[in-house]
This record gives sequence, structure tokens and C-alpha cells, in this order.
Amino acid sequence: QEVTSFGGTLSLMLRSRANEIQDLVQRLRSRRSSCVDGARARLAIIGPRAVEELVEALEGDDDRLRARVMPLLALIQDPRARGPLIAMLVSAAATFTIVTPCVAVLVTPPLV
Repeated sequence: QEVTSFGGTLSLMLRSRANEIQDLVQRLRSRRSSCVDGARARLAIIGPRAVEELVEALEGDDDRLRARVMPLLALIQDPRARGPLIAMLVSAAATFTIVTPCVAVLVTPPLV
């Protein structure tokens, strides 16, 4: 019975975390810089666990959201984001000023 209780708690925590990531991605749409900055900071801390939701946002139609998601994905440097970021680079909808800083992070080897 303890295992079932623990499993239920773990399941609730995972669902709660998924909801948190979705809420944070939605906050990136805000016009308030304090709201956007807070969401960015939290998503950067969450890191790779947020990549799936961030990639979904990147593939959407909201240019403001995409412009805010791209640097986050570049900062997180999860390999799952490389393909979508490169696709954004070559798409006609992407602008040079949004994409260039992200590409620089992807192609620059990390300093060790």
C-alpha cells in the first residue's frame, strides 16, 4: 500500500510539473517583461525537461513566442532542439536578427 501511495504522489508531482512547464511557456507570450523574465529564468532552471514543450511552441504560429523560445532552447543546448532550431533557421518566416544568436550558441563548442 505504501508503494501505491508513493506511486500516486509521484504521478501527481509529474503531472503538476508538466502543467508548470505549460504555464511558463504561456507566460512567455506576455507583454510584461517581469512575467517573461520570470518564466525564462524558471524554464532555464528546468532545462531539458522543458524542451518538448518549448519545441512545440517553436513550431507554432506566434512570432513573439518563437522569438522568446529560440534563445531558451539554445541556452539549454539539448540535442532534441537542434533539428527544430535549424529548421527555423532555414524557414522563410525566421528573421536574421532572431536566429543568429541562437545559431552561434549551437555551433560554438562549449569551453571546458
